[in-house]
Amino acid sequence: MWPVFFWPIKQSSMFYADAHTHKEQFKENFTSFYTLGIHPWEVFKWSDSSFQDFEKKIFEVLPDPFFLGIGEFGLDYSDSHKHSKKEQEFFLKKQVSLIEKIASIRKILIVFHVVGPQAFEEIKNCIFKKISPELPILFHAFQGNCSQLQQLLKREQTFFSFGPRELTRKFGFLEKIIPPNRCFLETDDQALSIEEVYSMAIKLFPQHFSFSQQYENIQKFLAPVCSSICFPMKSDILF
Repeated sequence: MWPVFFWPIKQSSMFYADAHTHKEQFKENFTSFYTLGIHPWEVFKWSDSSFQDFEKKIFEVLPDPFFLGIGEFGLDYSDSHKHSKKEQEFFLKKQVSLIEKIASIRKILIVFHVVGPQAFEEIKNCIFKKISPELPILFHAFQGNCSQLQQLLKREQTFFSFGPRELTRKFGFLEKIIPPNRCFLETDDQALSIEEVYSMAIKLFPQHFSFSQQYENIQKFLAPVCSSICFPMKSDILF
């Protein structure tokens, strides 16, 4: 089974976009876009040989208008996963090289999973040295500190998504630094629906999260890499 991560978008009287989820089932009025990536927790399941199959799959789906890019992938140096550090670094380099190959064919977005101070430093260096500044990058479930955030914000096409855990534990420390037009909301593997996450975010941080702001953010982020998205007229949405 290919490592699929979803971007469901609901286009009705209210506009919802889940920037990152593992859930495969959505309501009928959600359109599901997707990315493919080798998660740092799953690197032990992969080899140099099987990565060739992954690369082949990526080239097969490139023409698919619902395919958005590579991710989630990255580095996780938490205590639970630092034992696979060498393997994580290997597949990080492989996937970045793959991005470099396909960037000339079509624009894609990139979704990073990054945990740990050293992991952030390595990913940051990779971004500024290896990845085209034109490609949108999303740090999903962002767990970095204020200093790391400030460094990453220097790259214009870098965005950050937050789920229930980050909203209640982390975002309060970042809200004075991160601009609203760089923020997304996600469910990841949590039980809450994206509608519930929107309600939580708007209640806790109304200066950063609103339906109108999320609409503008998702349009700006996805439109360059996915022409199949037909955004509703802003005047037709209840904000």
